[in-house]
Parts: sequence; C-alpha cells; structure tokens
Amino acid sequence: MRSASARATSNVVQFADGIVEGADWPLVPDAEYLAVYQGHDCIEMASFRGAPKVFIRFKLAEAGPHTGKTLFRAYRVRRRIDSKRFAVGPRSELLAMICRVMDPPTRQRQISLRDLKRHLVRVRTRTVIKDGRQRDVPAAMRYSVIDEILGKETT
Repeated sequence: MRSASARATSNVVQFADGIVEGADWPLVPDAEYLAVYQGHDCIEMASFRGAPKVFIRFKLAEAGPHTGKTLFRAYRVRRRIDSKRFAVGPRSELLAMICRVMDPPTRQRQISLRDLKRHLVRVRTRTVIKDGRQRDVPAAMRYSVIDEILGKETT
C-alpha cells in the first residue's frame, strides 16, 4: 500500500513557471537539399545593432522527413527601403548569389528576389552552434539555416 504522501502527490499536475514564445526554428541534418523560394523580408534588428538584413525563406523539397520545413538565409544590405525593398552594394554577397543563381545577361542596376520563385534551387544547410557573442548554443536550442544557395535546378 502507498503512503499518504505518495497518494497525495500522485494526482498533482506540475505547472511551468514560464513559457517559450516565438518561432520554433527547425533543425535538419547539415546537407544539400532542393528548396523553393517562399518570400523575403527586409528588417533592422536590434540584435544586429540596427543593421538592415534581408531574410530569404526557403521551403525544403524532396528532403525526406524534412520536406516542407522552412529555413532562412540572411544577407547584409546597405539600407532598407521598406519591408520588401532594399539597396545593396556592387560587391555584396546577395548580389553575387543572384548573379550566380539567376545568371543575368549583363550588369544590373535593379534586382528582384521574386524571380527565384520560378526556380527550384539547391541549398546547403548548416546548424547554428554559436550565438552572436560566439558562445556555444545549447543542443536543445540549435537550429538550421541556409548556409549557401548553390544554384538553380530548373530553368
């Protein structure tokens, strides 16, 4: 027979003191995947000292159990015009990616990320294991990002 204290605590439901709010970013194995452009946003974040960045979202395709998960790739930009528009430098990483993936015929003064919508692209993912101060991220808090957009798979 159980003691009185065991009977008293057997039906007690533990309540948490706090809850975790915000997005639960996916964690997938580091590898190359096919992905589809989902959209982008240009934002200025305090965690980046107010510097503007473009976050491009891709949905993984043909990734086995990870198909349908959305990951992002962040790029620095010179300035934010609004939530979708931005200005980049002539040697920026974002412009280099667009030239590599979209293969524009000549130098461009204007670029559009929406042109990615028509293509299936190959991406390489990586797991974020260090925070902004280069401290280790606990295993339970790690997440995946697009490390590089390698090229387009469809024309």
